[in-house]
Amino acid sequence: MSNLYSNYQMDCQSTDGTSTSFFEVFGVLFSGVTGIMAGANLSGELISPGKSIPLGTISSCIFTFTTFIILSLLTAMTCNLPLLHHDCMYMIQFTFWKGFVLVGVILATWSASLSNLIGGSRVLQAVAKDTMFGPFLKFITRGTVGTNPISAVVSTFVFVQVCFFLGGLNQIAQLCSVLFLLSYASVNLACLGLDLASAPNFRPSFKYFCWPTSLVGLIGTSVMMFLISPLFSALSILLCLSLVIVLNFFSPVRHENWGSISQALIFHQVRKYLLLLDPRKTHIKFWRPQMLLMVRTPRSSCALIDFVNSMKKGGLYVIGHVKLGELAKEEVDPCGEDYSRWLSLVDHLKVKAFVELTLTDSVRLGTEQLVRVAGIGAMKPNTIILGFRDNTGHSDDLSESASAYFSTDLDGSFMAVGDRTVDKDIHENEAVEHFGSEKKDERISEEEYVGIILDTLKLEKNIVLCRNFQELDRKETHQSELRFRVRAGKKKYLDVWPCNFFSDKETDVEDTTSLFLIQLATIVHAVPKWKKHTLRVFMCVREEENNLKQKEAELKKMLDLLRIPAERVVLDRPELASISRDGNNDGLTEDLTNVTADYLLHVNNFIRKQCDETAVSFIYLPRPPTAPAHHKRYLACLDSLTENLPPTLLVHGVSPVMTTTL
Repeated sequence: MSNLYSNYQMDCQSTDGTSTSFFEVFGVLFSGVTGIMAGANLSGELISPGKSIPLGTISSCIFTFTTFIILSLLTAMTCNLPLLHHDCMYMIQFTFWKGFVLVGVILATWSASLSNLIGGSRVLQAVAKDTMFGPFLKFITRGTVGTNPISAVVSTFVFVQVCFFLGGLNQIAQLCSVLFLLSYASVNLACLGLDLASAPNFRPSFKYFCWPTSLVGLIGTSVMMFLISPLFSALSILLCLSLVIVLNFFSPVRHENWGSISQALIFHQVRKYLLLLDPRKTHIKFWRPQMLLMVRTPRSSCALIDFVNSMKKGGLYVIGHVKLGELAKEEVDPCGEDYSRWLSLVDHLKVKAFVELTLTDSVRLGTEQLVRVAGIGAMKPNTIILGFRDNTGHSDDLSESASAYFSTDLDGSFMAVGDRTVDKDIHENEAVEHFGSEKKDERISEEEYVGIILDTLKLEKNIVLCRNFQELDRKETHQSELRFRVRAGKKKYLDVWPCNFFSDKETDVEDTTSLFLIQLATIVHAVPKWKKHTLRVFMCVREEENNLKQKEAELKKMLDLLRIPAERVVLDRPELASISRDGNNDGLTEDLTNVTADYLLHVNNFIRKQCDETAVSFIYLPRPPTAPAHHKRYLACLDSLTENLPPTLLVHGVSPVMTTTL
């Protein structure tokens, strides 16, 4: 009865009289049952590890537990407290042969040490084979005789000898217990994550496995670590995290696909929340741009890809590309071969975007496919962005050393700028090379290009046409004085022109397209690297109506209501010739034949006078005519309107993006 309850005194090996505790005793005893991982460490040597490890582990745990319980019970029934307090080898006093206990202790110590030494060396050998630490462990892979890692065993032995410098055997035992508990916690965490992620290939053969047992094991081992030794536990966790950080940032194989469990967990959570994101519950108050940027030649479109990344405001950003061809005539999917190159481009440009590729026999059909199927659930593009169809020649952003996007890692990854023979797919026509008359113009036709715009509007998507974005020079638009401070450079304005220059009507700043223009510019202005620029909104009215001040007051009231910090500029707009309104215009929004070349030149000069210090302009895009016969004229008008302007976005909105009513 006197041995029924705990009665801890000083350690029998202690010389300073320090009292011991339950957790110190636990830490010492636990190191004797760490063989639970021996089977896992030697799984490569087992014929059937899936069957042998659970059976061996459970049977050994039952045997060891039973042995310790019987030993504890017999000790409590036969030994008095003074003997237990002062003699660590108390069993020698009453065994039938004293050498029997000594042999048992030696064999148990030898067996546990050898098991840990061999098991640890196998783990070290596996790490060396994976070249996780580069050349530092290369010598281990060479020192192998058959399946025996001699170099790994010797190295592990050296590490063990270093640990002996701790001095006390009890401290060494506690350190071993903490390290093993940390490894058990890691195994429990991995099993818990795999089960919660519902990974189909995680099929444990142990039928009693469930995630609550892993959670209990994780919590139990983590708590016991700190109860045994807070110092050793903190140092072990810090060392483990340091190794993880080193491997993620400096390991030569850090970019290898190791099958990270984080991807399975992210997939599980994303799928669950995507189902909760109901497209029927979208509201104008929470509208955000979800972009699909169609790119033909990425080598000349880096500035545009980077700029659109600033315009997404935490929304979906998809980079689309159309390859011309027929899958039936190909041995393998050409898009599959190119996909990894596009992902490398996204990584190089450091943009948060998805990539969607498709293979069709026409660009218009391929664009329609991507507009329809890109995204998932409520996260689908609502704004389609195209490059402008013009004859401008462009440089290679990835190959020119002076470019801010220069990279040698992507050499040969994409077709050269202006190349029409290697890859005849086409989109984001910023990268259009002008050829002589002896060469065939292999760009898409005006009818097909405008047809893409019309298809986009039919699908109720906003449309944006981008021009001159290779002129977006970072040195002129952004200058850094301090490391964490960005100020506007020579180009210090973001201009918004909510004026339909193809119409003689007054500017309506509450028009759907006008509000969409202002919204996009405001989103860009909110991005840190554009925040130092000044946002300007231009309103164009007729001087003869003598209402400049009234219009400016209306514009100020609306911007204040929308809480948009922008300068207001009201100008006398150029006069448009009289427009035919005979009711039969073949689907034209306006009769473009009355928009003369002189008028467009005048408007172009009118805008250019205001944009000497403009970084980017946002201009109203009139709806295109439906009749194919007018498409060429429509593009010619847009070309004249935006010629020699700074980087420009021509924008047409189809749905409300913000409201002026409270």
